[in-house]
Amino acid sequence: MVQAIGEVEFGQQGIGLLSSLLKRIDRLLQFDNFMPGYNGVLTVSCIRALARIAERVSSSICLDRICELIAPFRSMDKPWKVRIEASRVLLDLELHHKGLDAALLLFLKYTDEERSLRGATKLAVHVLRICQANVESNVTDQIKLPTLFGLLHLLSSKKAYNNVLLRHNVFCILQIAAGRSPTLYGVPKFVAPSPLVQEISVDQHTKADSSVPQLSRPQEPSTSTPSVREVLPATGPSKDADNISNCS
Repeated sequence: MVQAIGEVEFGQQGIGLLSSLLKRIDRLLQFDNFMPGYNGVLTVSCIRALARIAERVSSSICLDRICELIAPFRSMDKPWKVRIEASRVLLDLELHHKGLDAALLLFLKYTDEERSLRGATKLAVHVLRICQANVESNVTDQIKLPTLFGLLHLLSSKKAYNNVLLRHNVFCILQIAAGRSPTLYGVPKFVAPSPLVQEISVDQHTKADSSVPQLSRPQEPSTSTPSVREVLPATGPSKDADNISNCS
């Protein structure tokens, strides 16, 4: 329900209801703060709803006020899921309000403040998706030189050395910033051969198969066993026949 609220399209008649809607979301946040359940799922939904509302009515209200409401949920006494979701939302709002370079600077700040390896990895994955979406939408946001130095410093830091997933995602972010594919070598892993190459390879295979002589299969031994009469010579009846012929 709370996530559906964030998807509401606000028009001229919806701005007047924004104040009461924010009060209801604030009550839900206070309720989940006093009686936390399901690892802060309600708080995460409220934070997402606030972010969607802020993006849709950014022309009417100041985004800094929304950021001030979400920022306290980044404190270390909150569950890590709530803390990471608040950081993600603030990164999205920073991108929407000031651009990619400001979002990357905020990412460097949050990564330095984050203590858990899992939380730093989640932030890096989110920023990598932001950079990929920025490239696909053909938005020309220039990344400044101090930001690139900060990313390189994070890549060579002890925190990235101890977290291989963080190091991989930061490397992919730098690859995208350089205009390359977010892979290690900058090329896809599988390159489909051209039709001409496929035809040549098929012809070579057929010629090779025809040049190999076909060996005839050896004859299998007969499974039927010969009878005793076929193996042993029949000596007895022949002697009787000779005796009869002599007597006659």
